[in-house]
Amino acid sequence: MKVAPHTALKHRMLGMYFMICRQVAKTRWLYYVDLYAGDGEAECDEAPIKKWKCPFIQSLLEHAKKGTIKLKCFLNELDPDDKGIYERLKQNVKDYKKFIWGLTREDANKVYVKALKNIPKDEWSIFFLDPSQHDHLAWKTIEEISKHEALDSISHCNRKPELIINLMTYTMQRAYKHKPESITLALGTDEWKDRIISAEESKVHEIFSEIFIKRLEDLGYTVNSFQITQTLPHANVLYYMIFASSIPNANEIIVNKYKPYIDKQLKDKWTKENFKCRLISKARKQGNTLVTDY
Repeated sequence: MKVAPHTALKHRMLGMYFMICRQVAKTRWLYYVDLYAGDGEAECDEAPIKKWKCPFIQSLLEHAKKGTIKLKCFLNELDPDDKGIYERLKQNVKDYKKFIWGLTREDANKVYVKALKNIPKDEWSIFFLDPSQHDHLAWKTIEEISKHEALDSISHCNRKPELIINLMTYTMQRAYKHKPESITLALGTDEWKDRIISAEESKVHEIFSEIFIKRLEDLGYTVNSFQITQTLPHANVLYYMIFASSIPNANEIIVNKYKPYIDKQLKDKWTKENFKCRLISKARKQGNTLVTDY
């Protein structure tokens, strides 16, 4: 699939996170659920690497095939416009069938029930919830997933499915005036309405993220988030990558190891790389010849 530079950043973040997951997994199983899986590959002319396999293939399934992680996957792609995305997904994961217990083409807000039925409540699971628009993911879905919990005898605490969520505040900002019901669907509350009336336009995305994170915390999660903006020179906030876990050790790893690394990369390296690649790609599309082309 053709993707934007900010999606390339998202995949880098996931790749790093899955690497940490492999390091800490040791002998326990990981149940990975992706309800918006796409076709399993990405292509971007404005990214340092032009084409790559998505993180759930490159950083999870490939390593399961090598025997470095015990993995079971559930992949779903609705492909609502029938663009062949689901068929390409099936083709891209055909070599990993032994690690995939579910491959479906259904509404994410319904099919999650099938995934939960096959995950022991006390086992480690990660749900990646990555809608392209905010109203493709209902808060009710997140709430129901969070109820799948039990005492984890290994971690010695109450385990809920770990959540990685793409909170699409950019599409929320574009919709709240003419489609307010879609915001309430995504947040599970209409308390945002009173807060936005007195807020500056530029702060609306912060209100959405604050409410969303607070509601995740009310479900029993500790939450860390990363604000992703458009590649320079624009500065619009596009989405928040949110990591939510009920396991203290997992939260310590995110706070002490993962978050400092990602914050630094977004500030000092990845965003600048994407900006440079975007300028080069734009120049080539305009017919300009670059020194690096000789």
